[in-house]
Amino acid sequence: MVGDGINDAPALMQSDVGIAFGSGADIAIDSADVIILNQRLAAVLDAYEVSRYSYRKIIQNVSLAFLFNGIGIPLRPRDWFTRYGAMVAMATS
Repeated sequence: MVGDGINDAPALMQSDVGIAFGSGADIAIDSADVIILNQRLAAVLDAYEVSRYSYRKIIQNVSLAFLFNGIGIPLRPRDWFTRYGAMVAMATS
């Protein structure tokens, strides 16, 4: 939901993602999840692209963390992976 008026505040609160413009009513800004500071409507699409990129990076980082831990934890008890090797692997992950 995108809105900036007093009458939009309940819908912004109920929606999955509420977007308000910074020049709108204070109650709409408080109700929104995302606040766009300029008056460009195209900024809504920019915010959408930034959120998609951020979500992809989060999934990538979590997947790599599970991969490193899934490989490193079983190797450690067999002494195939030293304590220092684990520190290096953690730093590179």
